[in-house]
Amino acid sequence: MRRVKIPKLRVLLLVILTTLGLSTYWPHNPLPQRQLEDAQQGTDEVPLVNQITITVTKTITVFKTAHTTAASMNSNTSKSAAPNTSLRPISDSLYITYYESIEKNSSLIPHYYTSNIPNFILRTWKTNNRIEIINKLNDSTTTTRTDTTATSTTTTDIPTWFKSWDTLNPTHLQLIFNDKDSDRFVQGFFSDWVTEAYFRLPRVVMRSDLVRYLMLYKFGGVYSDLDTSCLRPIHEWTFGVKEVGFFAGVENARGNRDNINQWTIGSAQHHPLIAKVIHRVVSTIHKASDDDLKDPQKLLYITGPGIWKPTVHEYLAEKGATVEDVSFLWDGFRMFDDVMVFGKTLLSPLNAQNPKAFSIHYGTGKLAGGWKTVNDTSVLYIPNHLAPLRDARLYQKTVAAFRPRHFIERIERNQVNNRIEIPKQIAQVHYTTNISQLSPFYQQIQSSWRLKNPGYTYTLYDDVKMDAFVKSKCSDVEKKLYFKTGLLHQRIEVFKLLWLLKVGGVFVDLDTECLRPINDWRLGKENIGLVLGMQDQTVNPPRIAKHTIMAAPRHSFLQSYWTTVIQPFFSSKSKKQMRASLPYKTLHHEWFETYTYSYLKTRGGDDMNHVGTNLSWEAVVQVGDVVLYGQAMFRPDDLDRNISMVKNYDFLWHQERTWLPSWPELEAKNLSRGAPLVEE
Repeated sequence: MRRVKIPKLRVLLLVILTTLGLSTYWPHNPLPQRQLEDAQQGTDEVPLVNQITITVTKTITVFKTAHTTAASMNSNTSKSAAPNTSLRPISDSLYITYYESIEKNSSLIPHYYTSNIPNFILRTWKTNNRIEIINKLNDSTTTTRTDTTATSTTTTDIPTWFKSWDTLNPTHLQLIFNDKDSDRFVQGFFSDWVTEAYFRLPRVVMRSDLVRYLMLYKFGGVYSDLDTSCLRPIHEWTFGVKEVGFFAGVENARGNRDNINQWTIGSAQHHPLIAKVIHRVVSTIHKASDDDLKDPQKLLYITGPGIWKPTVHEYLAEKGATVEDVSFLWDGFRMFDDVMVFGKTLLSPLNAQNPKAFSIHYGTGKLAGGWKTVNDTSVLYIPNHLAPLRDARLYQKTVAAFRPRHFIERIERNQVNNRIEIPKQIAQVHYTTNISQLSPFYQQIQSSWRLKNPGYTYTLYDDVKMDAFVKSKCSDVEKKLYFKTGLLHQRIEVFKLLWLLKVGGVFVDLDTECLRPINDWRLGKENIGLVLGMQDQTVNPPRIAKHTIMAAPRHSFLQSYWTTVIQPFFSSKSKKQMRASLPYKTLHHEWFETYTYSYLKTRGGDDMNHVGTNLSWEAVVQVGDVVLYGQAMFRPDDLDRNISMVKNYDFLWHQERTWLPSWPELEAKNLSRGAPLVEE
């Protein structure tokens, strides 16, 4: 057997024993053996294992040395201060009882833990065979989620998600336990109290919940469900903070305790928070009746998120945190001792394209065959003979000189000093002006604007009122261009521009809901004349939202856009040509976006092709009297977000539509002689 050189500075000993013999890999897990074969062949596919030397004849000696060293460290450090600042004492008597109840051997009870997270990615799944996960995926289904609040997925996506963790984290090792591995692991490592509780659990998903806590406790590392995808390397997640012993993310920023996710967790080995969770879960299992354990309505509160979240909050409270400190955290992080709590955007984004997101959870438990759809109450049994896994020293590779990416939150250029008046009026368009004839959905949308904006005049336009407005307020040229439009979206788009130019205010598509009062949109300033929002910051430059525009009358941006873009094109085309040569995307997005960024740049703004990708989704860009809000404000992923201004549901224009028969197309005739407008 070819021996691989041991690095001078760091050594990784990954040694597993079974009672039936010696093994250099997890029982029934082909991954480490394959990696060792790669190392023998001189490949560099798995950089961690390439640095391992394992000789079977020395396994017992190494195993004893590991435990002797651990016991010696605990004994010595309990008498004097720990020389390593990341080495933290465990002195609270209550927590010591937690450790005593968890550990199989009293000599292994830790007196210190290291406030660092090892480079392990911990998983549980039906199989521990990487080839099966990547290429075959047992039990895969093509059922797609119908839950519209999350990304549409299938379980056949799991191989791609799985590989994302390897690809972005080449210095991490994935440890995958199947059900049999979990059984061996629990009996081999933990006390009878823990083992008995584990084997009482009647569902695989409940055992998986408990095993994730036990893996984090015994090994340390990052646990993540298999239906998650890694979006940024793990070493970037802690923002360069040196001592992070535990991290988790806010799931729902709603001001209560139901808001710490359980699908992606990072922990140091023997961290007291994980010890507290394990003690709470195991105690609950022992107190529960067999019927309680079989009840599908109670499983979340015995091993899952229902018991995890309040326990984490209790620990945070011991470190001085309040519910309010965590509950409304959207971005960045908060530190409580060595516990890092991420904002919702980082570990629970609804959009995987968010550049701040570290990981995303797809929630395949709701798919056919997922744990939420299977009511399996068969009680699992304890095999007569289990080969326990033995303890091993873990290798941790630190990532030096990391510099977290900084996003631009605010840009201000050439602000004006004059006070600008924007009329307090709101306009929307639909086929009727009778609100009672709208669907319940549109009635709710419409009422959001009236209820959140007292003091504003609200007007719902139909084709008759639009025509009357144009006839009374617009020039002959503007009338002609307006009545030349043949498609519904074209006519409303022209009306929107003319309405903002002539009277000003807030023009909103009917499928757009108001989340915050309009008065908040001006940032408390009187020098704001135009408010726009970004709709998609995953492209460069970002797309501009056209569903909501707030403007002062005769604003220079709208005037120049009309005279240099809209009017020349409309004047050069017949109605028939307009129908065929003016797609929705061109009129509503491409022209407007291009002109917006050109206008801002001529007034001293930054080139959005250069800064667009570095803008935060919560960014505010102000150039002169124009404010451009980030995507989180004008196209939010989550309606609970308290910074969002509006929410567009994108129901109104899925495709181009001609006028309904009851909506007449009008055309101007003989305008030069002052003849009246007539219907065709």
